[in-house]
Amino acid sequence: MLISALSLTPATASPAEPMVVDGSYFGFFFAVIVTILCITLGYIALLRKELRELRGEKTQFEWNGTLTKVLKLLKRAKTESKQKEAIKTNVEGAEEEKGTDDESVGETPQERFERYSQSTLDEVSDPGLWQLWHHGTPSATDEPSAHRQYADGHIEQMMKDTNDILRRRLRRLETEYDAASDANDINLMHQLNSQIDECNGLMYNIGIVLWSLVAELAYLSPPWRLHRMGLRATSEEETLSYQDEDYWERRYKTGDKGANPDRIDDRGVGWLCGYKGPLQETLVAITGGDRSKVILNIGCGLDRLSPDIYADGYTNLLSSDISAHAIAEMQTSTADDMPLAKWLVDDVMQMNVPSESVDIVVDKGTLDALLIRPQPFSCAAKALREIQRVLKVGGIYLMITHGRGDPDTWRLPLLAMPHLSFNIAKTPDMGGYFIFVCTKLPWGSGSPEEAWSQAEEWAQQRDQEDQEAEFAAIDDVGQ
Repeated sequence: MLISALSLTPATASPAEPMVVDGSYFGFFFAVIVTILCITLGYIALLRKELRELRGEKTQFEWNGTLTKVLKLLKRAKTESKQKEAIKTNVEGAEEEKGTDDESVGETPQERFERYSQSTLDEVSDPGLWQLWHHGTPSATDEPSAHRQYADGHIEQMMKDTNDILRRRLRRLETEYDAASDANDINLMHQLNSQIDECNGLMYNIGIVLWSLVAELAYLSPPWRLHRMGLRATSEEETLSYQDEDYWERRYKTGDKGANPDRIDDRGVGWLCGYKGPLQETLVAITGGDRSKVILNIGCGLDRLSPDIYADGYTNLLSSDISAHAIAEMQTSTADDMPLAKWLVDDVMQMNVPSESVDIVVDKGTLDALLIRPQPFSCAAKALREIQRVLKVGGIYLMITHGRGDPDTWRLPLLAMPHLSFNIAKTPDMGGYFIFVCTKLPWGSGSPEEAWSQAEEWAQQRDQEDQEAEFAAIDDVGQ
């Protein structure tokens, strides 16, 4: 058989050989795993350290902020405690008030001055102080004398109270600033004026001071009196006074220098004050913001007041001056910027303005100029008569006048003359000048012509008394 032929025999399997693993491979993999684990743990540790530092800084920052707040609260509580104690003990005056402000700790005198000067300016600009002190107006049917008597009694007291507040505040300012010398006083006033923004530099400050001193001297000694006493030059130019049209023509043509080339050209620099500040705020207050009001600026000259009023939106503006040269120059220079404005060569004592056609008459220094002329009271009476004539009933005469001496002595008697029907109000001292606000009331009983006769007689009598005082002064000098 085939099977037999192949002689197959049962096969026997050989035993399998065991697998041999090299120990070097195991050590390599183990080392890699351990290295990765160590790197991971080290990185985690580093991250945890950085996180702890970040959390620590944040915590410290938050604590510092909290500490600052706590210190501020403690400081505020200390200040309030001092203030309450001051109120409780009724401490008054500059010396007692000194040091009650926590801000004064560590301050230099200059820093203290700047802080108190700003505080003073804030107080001066507060509506409660500078606002128009309108008083209870007597009935329109009352005699004009009733208004005058009311003004004499109440306005004077109100102004006294207000000025006392300002004087106390300035006294405190001077004490804190230690303004013991003339130089410090000058510096103090210069910085105050600069912060009020009523001055355009040191020269303007000097100009205001000089003008105020000259005006005050002129009130005591009118120009003709100084001339007769030998205290004025005798040249043709110097004998001209504010009453003469030639004076203003020459002044404006020569740039305020006259025949003396050393004089300063102060064209464009306003006397007494600029528009920005109390004057602007007062005008806005009395107009109620109504820019359509008819405004007459008398004695405008070459001052910036009319352009500033126009730029503020009061385009229904008429400006007048006795100098034809000044009006011509203003017309030319403002033609592009003030197309709706009107300019008029006019005398304030004989105006070519229709009666009851004006809402507001602005007078910045014009009445002051009249009061240093010969026969000052008669001139002022005529000008005020014209001002009342052109004003509408309810219209306002806004008079800005110098603040040296006692302006009430010279202004209130004029504004309360029999031929006028004004309700008189006045701001406190605004730093060398006052603003009188005179509202035209309906005329009461009595004849206006008769009232004018009484006013004219009173003014002539005052002029006569003034002239007699002049002659007495001349006699004293002669002795």
